[in-house]
Amino acid sequence: SAPKSAVSAMPGIEQLPHAKMARRIKTAMRQHPITQAELARQSGESAMQVSRILSGEYMPSAISLHKIARVLKREVSDFMG
Repeated sequence: SAPKSAVSAMPGIEQLPHAKMARRIKTAMRQHPITQAELARQSGESAMQVSRILSGEYMPSAISLHKIARVLKREVSDFMG
């Protein structure tokens, strides 16, 4: 069987702030629409970094979040809370 990701192996992680942020970014990506690879390219972030942010395993820096928000034509505050 396939190994569990670090996120699914940790109970309750879906409630962490960076997991909520990841869900909000993914929703904005569907609405834009844009792929993960294109978000990485346009934001100047590495594909690995974007993957980690979208998986909810990593909290982006303020600078990274600003770049992502700019590409998605959103405010940083749209992903917070």
